[in-house]
Amino acid sequence: MLTDALIEELRYRGEGSDLDYKAERYPFAKANDSEKSELLKDILALANAHRDGAAYILIGFKEKPPHPAEVVGLSPEGAIDDARLQEFVNGKLETKLEFRYEERLFDGKHIAVISIPKQQRPFYLKKSYGKLSKEEVYVRRGSATAIATPREIAMMGAANTARGEARISL
Repeated sequence: MLTDALIEELRYRGEGSDLDYKAERYPFAKANDSEKSELLKDILALANAHRDGAAYILIGFKEKPPHPAEVVGLSPEGAIDDARLQEFVNGKLETKLEFRYEERLFDGKHIAVISIPKQQRPFYLKKSYGKLSKEEVYVRRGSATAIATPREIAMMGAANTARGEARISL
């Protein structure tokens, strides 16, 4: 579970390769494939982004540079169940993606957060879905989402096999 302190810290950062703000909740329960594919694309792009730590999608927040993101909140109706979202996302991917979806109160308003820890990449669809194509690697570059180049995909694979410095304890 994310702490209020971490969410407050994230509000002061602008969108980038590890942070996205959404003023409204993604359509999910009664959404069509095209609408659901937007959620899937955003999760994949952040999961595949080059970053040092976890990535977050803060839902119920509106970016207001140079000021902190405004907490606009969400309606309690249409809440997304983490288990259903996990099943939806991982049922479409070639490799299991670890992430967490949680809805909670922050600053007296209902919000949602998707947290995506850093893990081996790339992640891609095993078959086309909605607006997304199978085997395309979506990646977040700054505050924009794009299809990864072959070089970017190769760098993701290389990062998976890179080893840190050897450490010896006596």
